[in-house]
Amino acid sequence: MQDVFAAIDRNRALYTERLRSLIRQPSVAAQNRGVAEARAVVTELATAAGATVQEVPTSGQSVLWIDFGGSGRRTVNVYNHYDVQPAEPLELWDTEPFDVTERDGKLIGRGVADDKGCLVARICAIDAYQKVRGVLPLRVRIAAEGEEEVGSPHLGEFVDRFESTLREADAVIWEGSKKNLAGQVEVELGGKGLLYVEFRARGSARDEHSMWGGLVPNPAWRLVRMLGALVSPDGKVQVEGFYDQVRPVDEVTVKMLDSFPFDAAGERRERSLGSWQRGIPDADASRELRLGSTSNIAGFSSGYGGPGAKTVTPATAMVKMDFRLVPDQDPAAIAQSLRTWMTGHGFDDVELEIVASQRPSRGRADHPIVDAVLRAGAELGIDCRVAPNSPGTGPIYPMCDRLGLTMVSGEAVARSTSLFHSPNEHIEAEDFIQGMKHFIATLAVYAAS
Repeated sequence: MQDVFAAIDRNRALYTERLRSLIRQPSVAAQNRGVAEARAVVTELATAAGATVQEVPTSGQSVLWIDFGGSGRRTVNVYNHYDVQPAEPLELWDTEPFDVTERDGKLIGRGVADDKGCLVARICAIDAYQKVRGVLPLRVRIAAEGEEEVGSPHLGEFVDRFESTLREADAVIWEGSKKNLAGQVEVELGGKGLLYVEFRARGSARDEHSMWGGLVPNPAWRLVRMLGALVSPDGKVQVEGFYDQVRPVDEVTVKMLDSFPFDAAGERRERSLGSWQRGIPDADASRELRLGSTSNIAGFSSGYGGPGAKTVTPATAMVKMDFRLVPDQDPAAIAQSLRTWMTGHGFDDVELEIVASQRPSRGRADHPIVDAVLRAGAELGIDCRVAPNSPGTGPIYPMCDRLGLTMVSGEAVARSTSLFHSPNEHIEAEDFIQGMKHFIATLAVYAAS
């Protein structure tokens, strides 16, 4: 593969500019901002790399089906997304978020780590291969969606329409992995599920002078008391049946995770934390991160949050909350149980909206595609380590489990320190290039297996 690697090195500036062209187009699904325009940029980049691109409409944002063709007996589906998180708070960025700024060996911009950097790296890697060697040694198709950051609510429509074509694949390579603090690539075999909800409580018809605070119901206090009852101090969700369907962790998964390196103390220091929540010991942090379900307050909004004092009893209060789920927790069943819990505990006056949901997934470590990622990494001198699943969430279940396909996260364009979803999101410039090489090497190794 040295000829292909050399082509990637020669075109480094060109490929970085292609990444810049996509970052410059905001594509914030949560704000319905620029997503269609970004889709056009991806289409242009993929077409220039020799792909046939089909835009597949859904009830939300379209999915791009990017077919690079290829020969041989293997077929691989690849998953990426072209939408990004909002850039706010803008004042915390050191650079323009919707551009690529090169500084101290880093490429900085919204989406470089999640997931535009990975998507562009894969397109460019295939471009380099085809320019040097011609037709790919296996069939490669990328499904790139535009709603991953809002829970992929319409991806199932794409799967319904393309099910027979998707089932032609032998395996799925998911959006890229990341390097940990030791520089090892974390190869993951699945992901947690998700139930994202919004609670809203109401008081007076308008904000009131707080002198009325002894009489007028305060919706912020209403939500605080509900949340305190919903999750106990030890982190246990009090909804009946929440843990009933949790799949027992098998011995293979335990051994895999126990052999997986996780620098818990280093990760705490990276976050300026003296301890993990609830006093979780460093020795237990890896299992909690990968195998534990979570209950997280993602946002709380009520009343006045500006400078100085404003004595007010707010009219409304809103909380956004996400629950990360493990196999075989069903987000739909848990949502129904949550409604029942609210009614049973006297909180039926609080409004509940289900914003997003996704089923959890955990794949196979013995599939040849996993071995291909490891062998390709070894060829490049990369230390790859396998984990049973990601602590994050993606639409793995509809794209893989539903179709009987095994997935693996592939090359690492980003690092655990890349500030995913945060201001100053970045990747290392060298990782962008190395990620291309790892991806195309994985395809070559898998084609020959």
